[in-house]
Amino acid sequence: MKIDKENVISKEQIEEWKSQYGHVYRTYLEGTPIIWRRLRRKEYEEIIINTYDDDDSDNEENDDEEDPKKRAAMMYRRQNMIAKAAVIYPENAMELLESYAIAITNISDDVMAKSGFDMPKSEEL
Repeated sequence: MKIDKENVISKEQIEEWKSQYGHVYRTYLEGTPIIWRRLRRKEYEEIIINTYDDDDSDNEENDDEEDPKKRAAMMYRRQNMIAKAAVIYPENAMELLESYAIAITNISDDVMAKSGFDMPKSEEL
């Protein structure tokens, strides 16, 4: 990896990431660059499927959408999984992101937006 001690990422490293992942983005957290990429559709599907509790999936009476605590826990798990899937640098990114209450939520929201979930609204012709 072509990164110096001051967290300066070389153009070569950026180009390598772009060739591997397509679009890559940088967010700073207290001067440390967090490099992340878009999610692919298959990754998003896996995250959605894996954030439901196995015990609850067959029980129609137990609707997670109606239980605010379960919904919040599911959203928290989903945000963590999105961040883990999308962040490519630094290696200790999740530890760094965990040290701030809202950082994972912010990264997760940015990833979702750049992955196509913040598309312009349709307009009537």
